[in-house]
Amino acid sequence: MPAAPLAGMTEDTAEGSLPRIAENGRQPWQVYARPFNNADPRPRIAIVITDLGLSRVATEAAISRMHSNVTLAFDTQSPVTGAWLGRARQVGHETILAVPMEPFDYPHSDPGPKTLLTNLPNADNLQRLYSALRQGAGYIGVTTMSGSRFTTEPTKMLPVLQALKDRGL
Repeated sequence: MPAAPLAGMTEDTAEGSLPRIAENGRQPWQVYARPFNNADPRPRIAIVITDLGLSRVATEAAISRMHSNVTLAFDTQSPVTGAWLGRARQVGHETILAVPMEPFDYPHSDPGPKTLLTNLPNADNLQRLYSALRQGAGYIGVTTMSGSRFTTEPTKMLPVLQALKDRGL
């Protein structure tokens, strides 16, 4: 896997780098994806290990013990997400960011301080999304482990999906 970020695949902002579609049209989700043989007719499955980045022991075990064909999802609330992304890519893993989104039982279950919330203006949620995206480089997209309420609100989710699409994720 190539080291990330690749030239032309980021936009530098005052707060840090964000992924972007390159001038030649290359998109991060394609550039950073783990290569595979398109000619192979066998069925494919995807295995994603989630909730990584907060426990050093569990994260190191997943990176070093899982086959490189396994995709790893890193919690953006970890203070060292970028380092984990880099380490995982070094050994051949495709990576995803886990962005906290509001669950149905919020605030009883609180995913953390930068959670995307249904009661926030869309502009605020996008700022929180961009903050999460600045945590590292080389990932192909995002997921959420807790966002059941947020993801069911089209007026909140559509701007997030559009922002991800506009950045090639």
